[in-house]
Amino acid sequence: MTKTKLLLISILFFMGAAQAQELGLANHLFKITSYIEAAELFEKEKFKTQDIYEKLGDCYYFNSHMDEAAKWYGELMLFHESSVDPSYFFKYAQALKGLEKYEEASPWLKKYETIIKNGKINDVIKLDSLLNENRESIYDVFTLGGNTAETDFGGSFYNNTLVFSSSRSGGKIYDWNKQPYLDLYQANIDSEGNLEEIKPFSSKINTKLHESNAVFTKDGNTMYFTRNNLINGKKVKDKNKVTHLKIFRAELINDEWENISELPFNGDNYSIVHPALSEDDKKLYFSSDMPGTIGSFDIFVVNIDGKDNYSKPKNLGPKINTKHLEQFPFYSKDTLYYSSNGLVGFGGLDVFKSYNNVKQGFTTPKNLKLGINSSLDDFGYVLDEEKSAGYISSNRIGGRGGDDIYKFRKATAIFRIDGKVKDRLKLDPVEGASISLLDADKKVLETLKSDKDGEFSFILEPEKDYTIKVKHKSYIPTTYNFKTSKTDPVISSTILLDLYQTIDPDIVFKNKKVQIDHEPIYFDFNSSILTPKAKVILDDVVRVINKYPEINIHCGSHTDSRGSDKYNKWLSLRRAKSTADYIISKGISASRITSNGYGESELVNQCADKVKCTEEEHQLNRRSEFVLE
Repeated sequence: MTKTKLLLISILFFMGAAQAQELGLANHLFKITSYIEAAELFEKEKFKTQDIYEKLGDCYYFNSHMDEAAKWYGELMLFHESSVDPSYFFKYAQALKGLEKYEEASPWLKKYETIIKNGKINDVIKLDSLLNENRESIYDVFTLGGNTAETDFGGSFYNNTLVFSSSRSGGKIYDWNKQPYLDLYQANIDSEGNLEEIKPFSSKINTKLHESNAVFTKDGNTMYFTRNNLINGKKVKDKNKVTHLKIFRAELINDEWENISELPFNGDNYSIVHPALSEDDKKLYFSSDMPGTIGSFDIFVVNIDGKDNYSKPKNLGPKINTKHLEQFPFYSKDTLYYSSNGLVGFGGLDVFKSYNNVKQGFTTPKNLKLGINSSLDDFGYVLDEEKSAGYISSNRIGGRGGDDIYKFRKATAIFRIDGKVKDRLKLDPVEGASISLLDADKKVLETLKSDKDGEFSFILEPEKDYTIKVKHKSYIPTTYNFKTSKTDPVISSTILLDLYQTIDPDIVFKNKKVQIDHEPIYFDFNSSILTPKAKVILDDVVRVINKYPEINIHCGSHTDSRGSDKYNKWLSLRRAKSTADYIISKGISASRITSNGYGESELVNQCADKVKCTEEEHQLNRRSEFVLE
């Protein structure tokens, strides 16, 4: 072999070794979340694998560089769509939405939705519905002069000041985004909502690492805030060399923040962030990826009992949380505001609100629409109810830095209807009524059940036409039409329901059930074939069903106790089916009727096995019932 060939082989060997070394370093940087440096090395790879395309997209996605994220996710889909994890469909759609390419994003969301439905995971609501509805915001949003070219976000009201997070310190660099670590800052708020005299918060709170997202009790003497997992000033890392975040508590003593301690439900292997307090300071909301989350980060709550006694963290559940990211809770006037990228939105994190009915829990979250939300990340919503104004953080286009703080004014108050469902005669509350809210186009917006006091509540919009439909198996369905005003935010209404049997003799309460009244339906011995007389009776049952198009019925057939249990069950099933089939044949939708045979399991008198009874007494058990559901 010639010296030239040997030299060439050596050069190629060392080039390959160098490339392998660079790739190894890139993977290491990605693992420890040094995404900016990792991306630079991944991009140098001449022959990109599926794994490299995925990680390149992720490096930019996790830093909200959606143009680059969309580019590399697009390459990933071009070459490897059939083998990618479905989560990349979702992230690609989010990146496209961040560029306001909604039409391009929609099919990728639909692909993702199709897959996760089969996996029985929370559905992603179709993007089309949000884009086609009224997107006009009830907020006016303005830029603030106090932002820097670095990261500024979040905010909490404290003694007529705003305490927020910023990387403007110029200190130690954070590998994730190559910006300085965050500290807390404090600013006075002028009459127009602008920030003045911005200065670092307390030196007792700020360290060389992250501090962010503070919240204060009403008396101003206790604060909760987010900080890196530190012991004696040093970072604590998990087995993957990741330093998680924790919530700490501090007390104001002689104008200094003292007694700084972490909350007892923190952990070294997960993060707890973004504290928010209820109006009575007795509940602490936060975001976490602790065990028990539905997605990557969920909203949780704990009860605060005394100085340092907390209940077990409770996940707010699938109505609030999704398989993706929920963060930055804020609570005001029985309403939870928070950011999510798993609910239908305009791109990135969007701010949502959910009214907390104390007896029924949180209502379906509603998007705060454009203005508050944009095509990128929108979060850190805080509201001063008295001024109908507040602050929102965003990395939207047009800002000064990565994340900026914006001020907003609320054009209107929170509109809602607080209702009660009652029995018209007794005026007793009706529990378990199904209550649906419909818009002017008769589209169902939300459905819930009345609580034990008959109460319900819906969040509304001003100057809109609505209809409420109320159904209960014991009562005649009713509707209530109304329109919200521009100035009066709360509507109170009592909806009275009439029992079927008090209005209509065709409906009776018999055998502890609300059912259609009819003559007895007889079958020949050992037969499930309807007799001519039975068909005449069923025709009258069909008449009653047609009279109430809102009701559904359950057809149940029963036998007396003579004969074996197994035989009676079999016979009653056949009779129930033939009865239901006949009703359906008369034009009643199959979706409105169910059927079952109960054999001798639901006798209406004492005529059980080995009990002597007359033929008339046995006949009372050989019955068919049409029970309202």
